[in-house]
Amino acid sequence: MMPSRKSLLGTVIVLLGGAAVSVTSCVDPGKLFSDFDNRVVDAGKQVIAGGCNGGEIPAIGGEYYLALSPVVAQDALLELIVTTELDLTVDPALLSLSFQALCTQEDQCTVGQPVGDPHVESGIEVNEECGFEANIESIIIAGGANTLSGSEIDGELQLLGTLQADDFYCGIVNGVANVGGAPIPIDNSTFGAIRVPDGTLGDDLPEPIAACPDETPEFDAGIVDAGIADAGVDAML
Repeated sequence: MMPSRKSLLGTVIVLLGGAAVSVTSCVDPGKLFSDFDNRVVDAGKQVIAGGCNGGEIPAIGGEYYLALSPVVAQDALLELIVTTELDLTVDPALLSLSFQALCTQEDQCTVGQPVGDPHVESGIEVNEECGFEANIESIIIAGGANTLSGSEIDGELQLLGTLQADDFYCGIVNGVANVGGAPIPIDNSTFGAIRVPDGTLGDDLPEPIAACPDETPEFDAGIVDAGIADAGVDAML
């Protein structure tokens, strides 16, 4: 049985912003940026090693539950369903990602359900070490996915990822999130994407993995039918 996610939805989520505050507070994007600037030391952009567990490019494909952990508030996850396609008939292999944000703002939408329009990036090259770089000039995240303020977010992002297994990929996110006109740097944020059965949403989603673990996670063989295995998840968070 998949873990319940109701406890996660009770937490105030800072979506690519500064410190967590009550959702009833009036949010000042400029203050969020100032708070962030005062808290974060610029450590430079990270890079991520390739995966290729077993020496071959994993057979990535289908729907994945992606959790993004912003460097400004690592426990405040942005949640998306990403429809992932990999073309292994060409050299280099090409990846296509369709991002769909999930609702966390119950006043605007149904929590755990898709909100806003999907964003598609295609033609992403996968190198011999199973690494990829997706440069997203502008991705719009609907306000319903922003629990803190309900404000729309326009992100200019770079995903440095690695395909680690058929059922999992992960990496680092660099770039800027524009919230209410305030540009918020999010370099060295992290993400993880877990394969889920098509159409899985809300409380049926597994517990998130929002970064690359030290070792490639091992999932139950029946993950597509039954979801992620419970074993080892806590250790990887």
